[in-house]
Amino acid sequence: MADYLSDEERVEWLRNWWSRHGMALVAGIVVAVGGVVGWRWYQDYRQDQAEDASLEYTEYVTARALGGADASELAADLGEAHEGSTYHVFALLHEAADAVGGEDWERAAALLAAGVDYARDDVLRDLAAVRLARVQRQLGQLDQALGVLGGVLSPGFGVEVAELTGDILLEKGDNAGARDAYQSALDLGPTSDAGQFMLELKLASLVPAEAGGGVAGEVEAGVAASDDAGSGDAAPDDEGPGDVGPGDAAPANAVTDGAEPGDAEPADETESST
Repeated sequence: MADYLSDEERVEWLRNWWSRHGMALVAGIVVAVGGVVGWRWYQDYRQDQAEDASLEYTEYVTARALGGADASELAADLGEAHEGSTYHVFALLHEAADAVGGEDWERAAALLAAGVDYARDDVLRDLAAVRLARVQRQLGQLDQALGVLGGVLSPGFGVEVAELTGDILLEKGDNAGARDAYQSALDLGPTSDAGQFMLELKLASLVPAEAGGGVAGEVEAGVAASDDAGSGDAAPDDEGPGDVGPGDAAPANAVTDGAEPGDAEPADETESST
C-alpha cells in the first residue's frame, strides 16, 4: 500500500508508526544490549571470583600442610569470601578431617553438615554426607546417621553406604536389617578383594548356622578345617617334636614349642599339657 502513497503521506505514516512503536523498539534494543553487556560482566566476575578462591584455597592448603596455626583462620576467611564455592566445601572437608584426627567429633560433625548444605555438586555433597554419617555413628547418633545415608544417591557410594548402613543397623540390634544391607553391598560388587572379604565375613556372622551353604558354609568349612588341622593326634616320638601327654617323658633331644633349637629338655622331666 505504501507504493501508492505520496511523500507527505509516507512521512505522516512513519510518524504515526513511530509514535505507536518507537519507544518499544528503543526499549528492546536497550534491553538486548544491556543483557549482552551484563552477561559478559557476570561471566568475568565469576571468573575473577573463581581465581581468587583458587588462590585463597592454595594458601590454606599450604598452611595446613606446614602445620601453620593460621590454617583454620584461612579456611574461615575463604568461607566468608567465597561461601558455597567448591573450594569452600573442600576446606570444610579438610577441617573436618583434622577435627576427627583430634577426636573432636562434635566439631567434625558441624563442619561436615555445613559441607552437605553448601555443596552444589551432587557427588561432593554425597561425599560429605557419607563422612558425616560416620562421625554421627561415632557420636552414637545412629538414627541421624541412617537418615543422612538415605539421602546419598550417587551410584559410586552405593557399596559404602550399604555396608555402613549394615554396621549401624547391627549396632541398633537389627540383625535382619544388617544382613540385608551387607547382602546389598555384596550384590553391588565391592571394588576390592579385601572389601569383598570383609563383607563376606560380616554377612557370615549373621547367617543362621543351619543355612549351611553360601558364604556361611564356606567360612564354617574353613574354620572346621583349621580346627581339624590343629587338633590332630600327637606325632610319634620318632617323627619329631609333638604334644606330650601327662606322664610321658619327653625325649632328651626334643625341642618343645617356644624353646630354641639346641636346648634339649632333660630326659627325667615331664611336660604337662594344659
